Parts: sequence; C-alpha cells; structure tokens
Amino acid sequence: MIPVTTRAEHRPGSRIVTVDASGCGKIRHVLPVIPGACPVSRNPISGTASIIYHPNGHALEAVSLFDALRWAMSGARDAPRSVEDLARWLAVEACAAVGVPVAVRLDLLINPGPQRIVVDHAVLPRDA
Repeated sequence: MIPVTTRAEHRPGSRIVTVDASGCGKIRHVLPVIPGACPVSRNPISGTASIIYHPNGHALEAVSLFDALRWAMSGARDAPRSVEDLARWLAVEACAAVGVPVAVRLDLLINPGPQRIVVDHAVLPRDA
C-alpha cells in the first residue's frame, strides 16, 4: 500500500491541463524521464514516470503533462530537488488537475552502479 502524505487542492495556473474523459476507466500515463537532468550526478541514466488514476470526467492532457515533467526535471529554482520531491510534486500537480486520487511511480536507473530506484507517492484531493 502506498502511503498518502499529501492532499492536493486545485490551483489556478497549474502547469497541467485536462481534457474530457467521459466514460474512461483507469488511466495510466507512462512518460520517459529526461536522462542526465541532475547537473551534479548526471542522473538518471533512464527511467519512467507513471501516473495512475480513475478519471471522473477529466483526464490529464498528454502534452502538458510531459511539459510539466520536463520543467520539474529542468533544475529551475523552484523545481523539485530530489527523486522523492519529484514524485510528490508530480502527484500533487496531477491530483490538483483532475480532482481524484492519483498515484505516481518513478522507476529510474541511476549511478553509482548503475542501480534502480523506484519511488511511489499517492495523493488525495483536498476535499476527499
């Protein structure tokens, strides 16, 4: 069971937009992560970010979702600084956009090693 440590609230100006998902069941987005995003370690070598949820009329729009992940891994001043923070940030942003519980899994190949790190994070909507 993935621990839920955060509740998301919709924020105007979110980086992730939604599209109509009437009639859809479970959705799983699997996005490639940006290799070498960390300016210090040059990690990750490769990997994926999976976002899983049951939409309630709205789904995450694929292009804005990928753009949000790319921004989060860009090293920008207010971007997440660790793998754990990245999983939390992505789950909160996605949950705030669709308004339903969201689970995120980062599955990354990193150095030294190489070694594999898998980070799970789940978020509930603020009003759940």
